[in-house]
Amino acid sequence: MRDAGGLTLVNDDVRLARLADGVHLGQEDAAELDLHLLRSALGSSIIGLSCGVPAEARAADPKLVDYVAAGPVFATPSKHDAGDPIGISGTRAVVQATTLPSAAIGGIGPANIARVAESGVQMAAVISALVCDDPEAAARDLVARWNAATA
Repeated sequence: MRDAGGLTLVNDDVRLARLADGVHLGQEDAAELDLHLLRSALGSSIIGLSCGVPAEARAADPKLVDYVAAGPVFATPSKHDAGDPIGISGTRAVVQATTLPSAAIGGIGPANIARVAESGVQMAAVISALVCDDPEAAARDLVARWNAATA
């Protein structure tokens, strides 16, 4: 995956994060963990944090978190407890509240990835759009749409 420019992040499971490029945490998960200890344990592995409002993005400590994920941008079938969608304007507000790299997360697919790319995020997290008969073709299509929107 890394050879193609993608990363594999484990959602919420810090033990499995050592087998991937890192871990992505929700606000509740981060509140339950000591992020200082987690950063020590994971070293240079990536730690990402979901942020649904600008205040959460402003509170993300760049010494402990590598990126913030704005969202859920849209309703998502992948995570039932993701919260209410924040839309493109909410995504933009989260991005503008931090100096950390930002990703969009939640309900992103071929029909909306161009709008997401135009929101100011540097990356998009995708799950459902890749769960299909040909995930490689789906990924290539998403990347092409992203690249066209950011060209």
